[in-house]
Amino acid sequence: MSYGKEIKFNAKEYLVELTSGSSLHVYVAEKTSNDEYSMIFDDDFTDSYKEEAKLIEKIYDEDEEFYAILHTVLDSKNITNPYEEYSSYIKIMMKQMSTTEILNSDSDEKIIYNINYPLDYMLDDFERITKSIIENSKEN
Repeated sequence: MSYGKEIKFNAKEYLVELTSGSSLHVYVAEKTSNDEYSMIFDDDFTDSYKEEAKLIEKIYDEDEEFYAILHTVLDSKNITNPYEEYSSYIKIMMKQMSTTEILNSDSDEKIIYNINYPLDYMLDDFERITKSIIENSKEN
């Protein structure tokens, strides 16, 4: 079975395709024009396929899973800007929690910005960046 999804991220468009068979095949490409793509990642996963197979079973209706795969690939290629991603995550948190709740949450040491892909931040960085984002959002 094969599933694909186009995702807009940081003013660019990416295509994420997953194919399951004897292995899980993951393909990620950046859209360069209306009908052209530049491949970023193209690989099979056989060793961990049993774990990944669980993912493919629910992938077709889970946008977050495609987004998580895209972020994992882009981060591994040093394409993403962690500060921008962190900002997006904090802004989402701010809709659900107060500033105090954010700073006192379990997320102080480990930020899960999408489904199951963790970024570790030290508490000092978390507080500094969070306060900066909150101040900037108040100005806007």
